[in-house]
Amino acid sequence: MENPWHHLPTAAPFVLESERDVVETFNQHNTDPHTRIRLEVLPEPFIGNPEASVVVLSLNPGFDSTDLQWHARPDFAASIQANLRHEPQDYPFYPLNPAYSQSGAYAWWRSKLNGLITDTSLPAVVNKLFCVEWFPYHSVSYKEIPNRISGGLMPSQRYAVSLVEDAIARGATIVAMRRRKDWERHVPALRGYPKVHGLRSAQSAYLSPGNIIDYQQVVKALKV
Repeated sequence: MENPWHHLPTAAPFVLESERDVVETFNQHNTDPHTRIRLEVLPEPFIGNPEASVVVLSLNPGFDSTDLQWHARPDFAASIQANLRHEPQDYPFYPLNPAYSQSGAYAWWRSKLNGLITDTSLPAVVNKLFCVEWFPYHSVSYKEIPNRISGGLMPSQRYAVSLVEDAIARGATIVAMRRRKDWERHVPALRGYPKVHGLRSAQSAYLSPGNIIDYQQVVKALKV
């Protein structure tokens, strides 16, 4: 499937033209600022190497006030844009780039991935971990866009589904961190897939020894 993110506008609002009406209609009818979709920052529908040996299924990128500052920084924005186009980078999982160590993204991901980094290495996680979001746009809290507005999966979500299907086809290890039922509904091959691992607590989202079921299998996949 063609990567739709090649067509993302170069200036805000950062939303695919094919999804603009849906997202703006949702925002017009949504009075809660916490669930408002933030189009002044770049979407982050996935992070990392799309050929990675470990794929994490998540919900959507969050939002805090520091995102405005960091997404306006040319080097950070360039990393996001390269990632959207699946272009090679020194740090494919760019939030872990030490140059961005003061960012909220670095702090969040470093805390969630600390166990895997300790039990493998930073280069292993940076190069062999890929996160795919169920919904690509930022918000403080996630709220589903009703079907009467969206009409079903948006083009970017269909691309996310195709990335997960590709991961299964190549035998990647998958960690279902968030929204597992939705992922399974739209990627039926996940059901019964022997290399998919859940979390004991999806609310915490820590990819740690105590939270990932069959944690050692994930470590093994990162070490290959």
